[in-house]
Amino acid sequence: MKVLLDENSRDFFISNMSKIEEEHTRALIWIALWNMVRDARLSGVDFVTTIIDNIDRETDPSVIELVLNYAMSSISSFIPTEFNQKFMMTESLFIKLKSMITDQREKHVVTILKNYLIQAATDENSYAVLVEWFEGRLTSISHVELGIDSRWKILLKIFKSNQISLERKLEYLKDQQNKDKSDSGRKITLQLEALIADDNRRDEIWNSFFDKNTRLSVKDLASVMQGFNDALNRSKMIQYHQEYFQKLKKINEYGDREFGIYFFDLLAPAVQDYDEIILQYTSIVKDTSDDQIWLKRKSIDRIDNLERQKRAQSFCRKNTKRIV
Repeated sequence: MKVLLDENSRDFFISNMSKIEEEHTRALIWIALWNMVRDARLSGVDFVTTIIDNIDRETDPSVIELVLNYAMSSISSFIPTEFNQKFMMTESLFIKLKSMITDQREKHVVTILKNYLIQAATDENSYAVLVEWFEGRLTSISHVELGIDSRWKILLKIFKSNQISLERKLEYLKDQQNKDKSDSGRKITLQLEALIADDNRRDEIWNSFFDKNTRLSVKDLASVMQGFNDALNRSKMIQYHQEYFQKLKKINEYGDREFGIYFFDLLAPAVQDYDEIILQYTSIVKDTSDDQIWLKRKSIDRIDNLERQKRAQSFCRKNTKRIV
């Protein structure tokens, strides 16, 4: 059941979340506020700010995970990039999570905070913290064990840093490969290699997606796609935008449905102009044959999500109440 709040209730809870004592009530309010962000009735900036100010009061692991997921989703989809930078939303969330994990000892909560702390690292300061953690020098959270999976996640962040030399990055990678020779480690290596590929190599990688004689499995190609279209490379992806939609219209010529879904999801262009990209997906819906019904449905869903993001970001620009 969707709980609807009027504007007065919304503003009261945004300003007084810390006064709501009952945990279950707070959980319902978080859900209601999240729905308002998605429905363009609450600024994502104000919502994430409220989360940062109040998340340390939550004790239920499921609520903590839910609310942090809302925060990251708001930042990635419903807050304009310029507002995320202006209000330092991701940086503030990272600082908050680092503070929380320092004092937290409940194992399940620590695991949740650890995962979101790594996820929220998006600038050089937070990358530097992760390097200390990776090297075992971060004494403030020495009680938090870094397993193999977490070390790979941190390595993916380290590879995005402009202040760490390629030589050092490759040393970290070699050390990690020696510790983890699993198939999942091999796939992340493919992702990292695509992440740092130069322009000539990027052209080769792009063309390899359509090579029917490739020796990579579909899941291997998915790993390469993730690195290729990482946020770090978004400006380099612009040259492939038009071809992405052209290839999508005849995607069945290049692989099976599994490949098509990975291609659709993992190589989707970052939004520069909502109207333009919605028009492109509308063209996919119009021109795709009925035997590619999955592609039509995914395109329709993508259009719906893009229109929702456009409305929410427009609302955010006009109605954010936070004052710097």
